[in-house]
Amino acid sequence: MAQPRDFTNQLLQIKSSSDSLIKNFPAEKLYLQTDKPNYAVGDTLWFKAYLFHAPTLGLSAKSGIMYIDIANDSNKVVKQMRFPVDQELSWGNISLTDFPAGNYNLRAYTEWMLNFGEDCFFYKRFAVIGEKSGIVSIGTLQQSVASKQKEPSDKMISLTETEDSIKVSVSANNQLKTAGESYLLICKARGIICYAAVVNFNGDSAVKRNISKSLFPSGITHFVLTDTRGHHLDEQLIFIDRHDQLHIAIQTNKTGYALRDSVAIHLKVTNKNGNPVKSNFSIAVTDDGQIKIDSLQDNIVSHSWLTSEFKGYLNNPGYYLRKENSVAISNLLSARGAVNYDWPVNIHKPVFRSEKELAVSGRVLNGFNAAVKSTKVILLSKSPFILRDTITDKGGSFSFQNFPRIDTPVFFIKATNRHDKSFNVGIIIDEIKPPDWHSYSLYRSADTTIDTGLVTAAKNNRITKERGYLAPNGHLLREVKITAQKVVKDSKKLNGAGNADLTLDEKDMLKAGKKTLLDILYERIGGFRSAPMVAESLNLRFAVQGKSLNDISAEANLPQLYHSVIFMWYFVVDKPVVFVIDGVTLTSSLNALDLSVPNIDDLTNYLRSINAENVKGIELISSTKYSSAYFDRYILSDWHPYLSYYNFAFIEITTRSGKGPFVATNTPGTYLYKPLAISRPDQFFSAHYPLSDIGKRLPDIRSTIYWNPNINIDEKGEATLSFYTADKPGTYTLVIEGTDFNGNLGYRSGKIIVEQPDQSSKK
Repeated sequence: MAQPRDFTNQLLQIKSSSDSLIKNFPAEKLYLQTDKPNYAVGDTLWFKAYLFHAPTLGLSAKSGIMYIDIANDSNKVVKQMRFPVDQELSWGNISLTDFPAGNYNLRAYTEWMLNFGEDCFFYKRFAVIGEKSGIVSIGTLQQSVASKQKEPSDKMISLTETEDSIKVSVSANNQLKTAGESYLLICKARGIICYAAVVNFNGDSAVKRNISKSLFPSGITHFVLTDTRGHHLDEQLIFIDRHDQLHIAIQTNKTGYALRDSVAIHLKVTNKNGNPVKSNFSIAVTDDGQIKIDSLQDNIVSHSWLTSEFKGYLNNPGYYLRKENSVAISNLLSARGAVNYDWPVNIHKPVFRSEKELAVSGRVLNGFNAAVKSTKVILLSKSPFILRDTITDKGGSFSFQNFPRIDTPVFFIKATNRHDKSFNVGIIIDEIKPPDWHSYSLYRSADTTIDTGLVTAAKNNRITKERGYLAPNGHLLREVKITAQKVVKDSKKLNGAGNADLTLDEKDMLKAGKKTLLDILYERIGGFRSAPMVAESLNLRFAVQGKSLNDISAEANLPQLYHSVIFMWYFVVDKPVVFVIDGVTLTSSLNALDLSVPNIDDLTNYLRSINAENVKGIELISSTKYSSAYFDRYILSDWHPYLSYYNFAFIEITTRSGKGPFVATNTPGTYLYKPLAISRPDQFFSAHYPLSDIGKRLPDIRSTIYWNPNINIDEKGEATLSFYTADKPGTYTLVIEGTDFNGNLGYRSGKIIVEQPDQSSKK
């Protein structure tokens, strides 16, 4: 049937709009290579980050800063860090010294990536193993999609792959094939429309096309069928491997190595045509006796082509890239939801910016929440000394940029009028708020195994730390504990300076950075928890319409009763907590315990609203020798008189304002801003053993033997690197990953044999 519209032009318009959106607002994709898949207590995590332009997998120049968050299995963020991205690459290290044994999730993202949703972030699951071997590593998560899946009954697209093309069959039911309408087949890869066609059934039950694979990049392609009004009818996915990843040849200077031997590795990188390519790579060399490297683990190729295109967790992605597992990957694609890099249809400008560098920006608002234009804003930093000023624009906005390197940024910002006087206005700072951490149920596996190698590595880390300051042939002395007490300046603690069971001072708060009070309490106070509280067990009397139950009982000539209520509350071990802020109880301010049932939600919201940067210190008073004064001062007289002070724990919090729970930390017209510091990479320690010094060294028991995040392959496709073996015979695994900057990726693993010298040959 003749159509009233030219649907070919409609497709061209869709393609043009899509290309324009990608050009102006391209998505980003991150990949991180880490030196190891799992870690021991006391380890350091080393990483190399590649920031890709998602549509092409070329490197992206849009963002200059990336974020890394690490959460434990309870979805509590335990570390947040900020790293510079230079020439679309970044590398650094994260100390795991303060991480207890357990399982953790790492995510990496840029502020620009927030526009596309959290599914586009980089995620990595890892374990930290302790010496007691009671903590287990991540087990094998069984894939239920590797077996044959039942085809959905309403499937309209069947896709068949040949050597050089994709056979597409679009089928229709009787209603569609006789309706005489046209349909649109749109094929997208990484958000780019690579192929589109108008489909007319004209009474036939199916329409078939052969589409060349050369139109699509390696990875996942979406085949979408819609009607001409844009209504979605069907979508099928197919994985295409163009076999265009980079080839990495590894040549060593020996077939085997002795202990503390020098290793030289020559790399040769070529493209699919065998031509040398200039590129950038990173390498990790680990001891197989301590670290188990799974050949099916995620890598830069599998992640960029496959893993990053799925929602949730994908176990053993390397399995699906093997040629013999084409059926498994087909079943996987039919069973799993895919990541969408599309912008909302009605988007006109990004919600989140592309962050290039450390910058301070915000707005000045008056008491009516209206913008204050043409007002002076001053920024002051003491270390290093920086003094700058600017004028707000018509929207009340201001911005400061081009800062020198600042290891611990602290900025005092002040808005003044034309007489250089501060006035009653508010300063709102543009800050990126880390998205909530959503748990991925597929990350969790009941099938776990103990990694004995990492148990050994944890022990080795402790030994190395103990010997770290010893001279050759030195002796380790008994541990000396420093007993000097910390002091919180301006604390209103009733017992005087230092008399507390635990003190976190201003240095601890500075180290905590942007963490909330609640996070700090969970991390630093042993036994801090939320738990059910039975009011009767504490002999508390609660009010009902202004009268206690005992008063009501007396009026009714009934025996006295206690109101048994169970509710959630915060505890330190088994003692309920009373929070004291600058000498004022938080519960009295919240009116939570004033003759009414307490509300933990009010406490939680408050503790989450205050960051470490607003606090000078935290002191725990829980033992009997410190808490008597607190009991006399703060426990309500309405509570039963025979309660003893040992029934409670008190947490004294000293704010920077010093004026209680609900007084702003900043005076009008000023703002103390402590952005998350930009972390700089440390130098990986690479051992060097001259022959004359062999007998004088301490044992080398490292699990990561060598780490180099920045290997530049020259125009000939070549690079040479070297390192020394350690003190244990066995095998090492090499993992090499990288890119040619133009969308082509490479991954290769290899082995090195380290042998125990034959002692008999020396006699």
